[in-house]
Amino acid sequence: QVNTVAASLMKKGLTVFSPISQNHPIASANGLPVEWEFWEKFDRDFLACCHTIYVLKLDGWKESKGVQAEIKIATEMGLDIIYLDPIL
Repeated sequence: QVNTVAASLMKKGLTVFSPISQNHPIASANGLPVEWEFWEKFDRDFLACCHTIYVLKLDGWKESKGVQAEIKIATEMGLDIIYLDPIL
C-alpha cells in the first residue's frame, strides 16, 4: 500500500520520498538496522528538504516509534502534515 500511495502522489506531480519504499529494501538486503535510532539522522535530513509530509494510517502507525518521531520533527519544522486513510 505504501508503494501504491507513493506512486499515486507521484502521478499527481509530487516529488516523493518514501522511507519504507526506499530504505527498507536497502536495509533488508544489507543487514542494516531497522530501528529509529539508526535512521533518525537520515530522516531529519530528508524532512529538512520537505514542505509537507503524508502519513499513511496503516495498522500500527500510532504505535510506530519512527512514524511518531517523524510527525514530531515535522511539526517542529513547521511542515504541513496530511493524514491519508489506507487503500481498501
